[in-house]
Amino acid sequence: MDVFLGSLSGGASGVLPSMRPDAPTVQSTGTNQSDQTDTTSATKKRLQQLTSEANKALQPVQTRLHYVFYDKLDRYYVQVINVRTHEVIREIPPKKELDFYAAVMQEMGLMLNRHV
Repeated sequence: MDVFLGSLSGGASGVLPSMRPDAPTVQSTGTNQSDQTDTTSATKKRLQQLTSEANKALQPVQTRLHYVFYDKLDRYYVQVINVRTHEVIREIPPKKELDFYAAVMQEMGLMLNRHV
């Protein structure tokens, strides 16, 4: 009896789990009933573990949008924030690009001083 035990690929990248054909297999060569029972229980535990990991990978990531005003350029940018961890996932456009653009504009003298 050949039993295929796959593994999850992708991990944190959010890719759906898949079974790899090159994963190790468990073979039961004996006719002993206890060997088959051990193999079956190990297979069930592994399948439960894979199912649990797949369910975690498939949980939707809850996000929210946060609009931030960038003073130096008088423009807004958007932050995509994970609701659970309050971590900034992405900024649109990236704040680093806005910082760079503002620094170049200031260096070139293109930014106008609004104080009279």
